[in-house]
Parts: sequence; structure tokens; C-alpha cells
Amino acid sequence: MTKKSELAVKLFTPLINQKVRTIQKGHGSFLTIGFGADILIHHTEEARTRPEWLLWVYMCFWSIMKATKILADSDDEREIIEEALKEIEGKKLLNVEVLSKTYDMKLAFEDGIVLSLFSNNAEDDNVQWRLFTPDSQVLVAGPNEELSYHSAQLKEESNNENS
Repeated sequence: MTKKSELAVKLFTPLINQKVRTIQKGHGSFLTIGFGADILIHHTEEARTRPEWLLWVYMCFWSIMKATKILADSDDEREIIEEALKEIEGKKLLNVEVLSKTYDMKLAFEDGIVLSLFSNNAEDDNVQWRLFTPDSQVLVAGPNEELSYHSAQLKEESNNENS
């Protein structure tokens, strides 16, 4: 495992055994998954709240499986995706595994539910996912093999504009 992969696993570790408090489908195939209580985020013009930990699945492919059955993937219709997301809501995150140097991930939840994230290498300039932390930092996977960890303040403001 590379040092960057180790960093990713380390930053996801506090989420192990935490329950998913919120999970939503956003624009296109975007997903947001929240853990922990709401915290106040200060913006230049306004304040808003978000979960302490927020995983934003951005420009990547993903699938949700239960045991050996695929419940939904990023190309499915909204209704199918929303039904699959209900399977994850309220479940504890049990394990996180980095699968590749492009930060493909496997997130294992209670009841045999697995969310797999796969990089979209066709889009060389896109981020795959972001993990916002309680201390206003963000871990950003992508594009390609890049991984960065930095202040989320500017990112949260620009993400708010694109929501």
C-alpha cells in the first residue's frame, strides 16, 4: 500500500462503526453520504450545516451490492438508485479498502452491503470523490492518481455554488 493510500485509509478510520446518518443522490450520479452530527460551516455570505464527515462521490462510477446481488449502479434510473440508498441509510460502516492507485474504494456496511467506487479515467481532469472532515479539511481523490488533503473552506464554498 502506498503512503497516499495509507493516508486515505487513516482518514476513513474514524468512520468505522459509525452509522450513515444521511445519504442522497445528487446531480447526475453524484452521491453524498453523511456521518456524525451536523456542524456549522461558515461561508463568506452565509453559514450552513453539514454532517461532521461527508463523503461526496463525484465523477466516478459506483455500484451498491448486497451479498452477490447488484442493487444499483451509477447508470441506473433515479428510482432504482434511491431504493438502493435506503439499504445503506442507518447502517454502520464496517470496513474501507483502497483497491487501486486511482483510489477505487470498497466501503463495506452492515448486512453485507458494499458500495464500490471506480475511477473514471476517461475524464482526466475530474475528481473521483471527496471526504470532508470535522476540522474543515478535505481529502480529494483524483484526477487519476492524485490525492490531496487540505483546507476545505474554499472547496466547500465552490461546491455550494455547484450543488
